[in-house]
Amino acid sequence: MRNKFSLSFFYALIAIFTFFTFSCSKKVNSVSSDFSEIKSSTHKWYYFSQNEFLQIEKPQKAPFIPAKPYTESVRISSASSQMKNQENEYSAPKGFALVNRVGMLIFDNEEIDFVKDATFFTDKTASNLVFYNETPVFSVYKSSFFNNSERKNTENLNPFLVQLNLNQKVFFPILNVENLGLDSNCEITDFVWDGQYWTCSVKKTDASKTDFSFLTFQVKKDLLLLSPTSAQKELFIQQTDSQAFRTSRKIESYKHSPQRIQEILKSVQKKDELFLKVYTAGSHSPRYFSNQKNQNENKLNATCLLSDIFSAVLFEDGSFYINGALYEKNIFNQGKTCAMKFPKLPAGYVYSDFAITGTYLYAAWEESAFFKTGKSGFIQIDLNKVLANF
Repeated sequence: MRNKFSLSFFYALIAIFTFFTFSCSKKVNSVSSDFSEIKSSTHKWYYFSQNEFLQIEKPQKAPFIPAKPYTESVRISSASSQMKNQENEYSAPKGFALVNRVGMLIFDNEEIDFVKDATFFTDKTASNLVFYNETPVFSVYKSSFFNNSERKNTENLNPFLVQLNLNQKVFFPILNVENLGLDSNCEITDFVWDGQYWTCSVKKTDASKTDFSFLTFQVKKDLLLLSPTSAQKELFIQQTDSQAFRTSRKIESYKHSPQRIQEILKSVQKKDELFLKVYTAGSHSPRYFSNQKNQNENKLNATCLLSDIFSAVLFEDGSFYINGALYEKNIFNQGKTCAMKFPKLPAGYVYSDFAITGTYLYAAWEESAFFKTGKSGFIQIDLNKVLANF
C-alpha cells in the first residue's frame, strides 16, 4: 500500500521521534533518590576515534568531534545482552553494542572485541539490534535525508538484515531489500520484530518524489540459514499500512510494563513521568512504556534490560537500579534493589543503551544536541566491586 509523502512521512519518522525522546533533549532531567556513588577504581572510560575505541580519563577530555546527524555519526546505536551464551552454555552470556558506521562491540566479562566491516557499515546507518537464537541481528540502510552520497551496493543489491556470526566473527547478509519484492532503490528505514512478525517501513526515492510503504513478513524456517540468494522462497510477505506500523511501535501504558521493572522503580514512579525502552535479553525489538498523560520535556528517559537473573534500569543522567544476581554469583543485597549513580557526565551528554556480561556492565554515552551527536563512547563498570558495598 503506497501513501503520499505528506502523511506517510509523518508515520515513517516515528522511529526518529522515538530516538529524539531518548537521546536528544538539551536538558537531562535527574532522578531524585538516594544513590551510592560509583568510585573511580571500579570503572573505565572509552571514546570512539573514527573506527577505533580508546581509553580516556573522562569523556570531556576526548578530542573534539564535529557534531553530525545521529544516522551519520560514530556512536552506539543500540546495545543489549544474550540470555545465554550460544557458544558455551557454561560461560557468561555476552553483551553487544552496535556501533554505527563501524561494526559491533562484543563484551565478554572484562574482555572487549571489535568486529568491523566496511562493506556493511561505511555508507550505511546501522540500528535495531535484536537476537535470533542468541545471535545478534540488525538492519542497515542509507539515510538519504542526511546522506546524498552515491549508493555503493555490491552487485547492485541493497542489504537490509545482517547477522554477526559469533564463531567466525564475520558479518553475513540475511536479506536484501530485493528479497522482499522491493526495488533496489528502496530502503527499509525501520523495523519492529515481535518474535514472529517483522513489520517494516519502506522508503523509495526517485528524482521527482519520495514514497513510503509498509510490509510485514514471516520466515518459514531458521532465519540464520537464509541468504540473499535463497531467501525469497522462504518468506511470507504481506503489504500493510502506516497504522499497522504505528501499532507495532506504540508506546504502552506504564501499568502494562513488566512487573519486575515496576518493582525496582517504586521509588520514582509515583512522582516522576517515565518513558522507558525495555529490552529482553537475547530477544526481539524493545518495547516502550510511559506513565505520561502528555508528552513534555519533564520526562525521565530510561533504558531497561530484563534477564533471567536480573532486572536493570539506566536513566540518561546515570541513575541506575538493579535487582537480582550476576552470572554465577549469589543474589546481591539480600534481594533488595540496589540504586547507584554512574559518574556524572558534562552538560549536554547522556547515557543510553547498556549491556551486562558476567560481572561487567557497559553503557553508551554521547554528546547529544537535538538530532546531532558529537563525542561518543562507552563506560565499563565492574559491578561485582560496586555491589560488594551494598
